[in-house]
Amino acid sequence: FSAGKLDLPVSAEKLDLPVSAEKLDLPVSAEKLDLPVSAEKLDLPVSAEKLDLPVSAEKLDLPVSAEKLDLPVSAEKLIFVVLAGKLDFAVLAEKLDFTVSAGKPDLPVSAENLILLFWRENAILQFWRENLICWF
Repeated sequence: FSAGKLDLPVSAEKLDLPVSAEKLDLPVSAEKLDLPVSAEKLDLPVSAEKLDLPVSAEKLDLPVSAEKLDLPVSAEKLIFVVLAGKLDFAVLAEKLDFTVSAGKPDLPVSAENLILLFWRENAILQFWRENLICWF
């Protein structure tokens, strides 16, 4: 007798049939199926840190503009928009140089060498000197 005639709940594994998760209508994740599925296709809220991707603020769709941060730099010329928190940032629009002051002598740092870590907290970007990741 076949499983259909006996009306038995037989899984594809027991029958050794090449049945996909979609045909069986099973909630199988991409990891279990070992498929190269991106976070977008799975519609998962995956952060750039978990995916280990060099993602800019624009790609992360963060609502931070130069105007909102009150920086004397046009949004088009500014590579990264930084809210320094307790640190004072002076930005030169022509050369995109950053001058960092934290109770120590001012250090001029070029945008190419500046290492930044961005993440979202209370709808603003925070810069922390203790945790640095290079996105250049």
